[in-house]
Amino acid sequence: MTTTVDRPNRAALNQAIDIYRDAMRPFIVRNLRRVPGQRVEDVICDSLNDVRVSRFRSNLVHTPGNIEAAIDVGDFPDLVIGNWRSVFSRQFPSGGENVQDLSRVIREARNKAAHPDTVDLDIEFVRARLHDIMNVMDRINAPEQRQEVEAISKRLLPDPPNPIDEATHFCEKVHRLTSSELPEQIRPDRSSRRAGYANRNPNSRYYELWYSSRPQWGSSRMRYRIELNRRDNSISTWSANVGFRYSKNGLEKFNYSEEDFSILENIVQDSEAHTDLGNFSGGRRPKAMVEFDDEYTLSDDFAQTLSYTLSTLIQKITPAIDDL
Repeated sequence: MTTTVDRPNRAALNQAIDIYRDAMRPFIVRNLRRVPGQRVEDVICDSLNDVRVSRFRSNLVHTPGNIEAAIDVGDFPDLVIGNWRSVFSRQFPSGGENVQDLSRVIREARNKAAHPDTVDLDIEFVRARLHDIMNVMDRINAPEQRQEVEAISKRLLPDPPNPIDEATHFCEKVHRLTSSELPEQIRPDRSSRRAGYANRNPNSRYYELWYSSRPQWGSSRMRYRIELNRRDNSISTWSANVGFRYSKNGLEKFNYSEEDFSILENIVQDSEAHTDLGNFSGGRRPKAMVEFDDEYTLSDDFAQTLSYTLSTLIQKITPAIDDL
């Protein structure tokens, strides 16, 4: 009898992160050498917190002269962001904020893979992070490494056939309709790749929209959310919620406090986004939703109803949060 948990998705993510690490180390050090008037070791120490500086110096003792081997995935966001104006902004003349955000997301994924749950990582989470890594490989001009990660993604086993995958197509329709109602400056520019299972429940699906470049937005911090729940195990009728969600864990990395969370929630509630917008739920990932609790089919009319509500929320909430 074996007690080992099979985690092929985690193994795939770790393999991709190894490729990402090997590509980013020389790219980052090469650029840090261009910081004027400083040794690269000093630039690194000035960019990291005390814990990471201590680890970097310890690594240098074990790999003398090999600065690339002394930095790791957890250091990459701080090194890039801390030296953005001096060197890295020239490497990413457009969409640089996206690279900064992706480096944080990949760091969080590495941490998640390093501390496994009792089950394997969600396959859609892993696919999304592999896509993020490929995006960064494109941006740093590492085509071979990008192809290696793409090959890992293609080897991941697909989900078993699912009779309710029409939920993904429906959510994508809601997304398209919502976007068509919004001015470009507040239109979310990223979305889920497909409707995921909420708490691994095949009767409950979610789909999210967020911004890739604005401060404090992102898939792990603040986003808009569509939820679908099958009614009475029926294959054809659903209830739905649309609204706003944020992660306390994600925002604490930006020094948000409990007081800031209260201010954020008050801003959302006071934005008059929708008369039926509920109060925020508790926990580490609070959400405020407009509920559609009757029985609906995934029709064009229902998609239009949800998109109208979601576009109204975005037009009210996004500018209020940007002012924050």
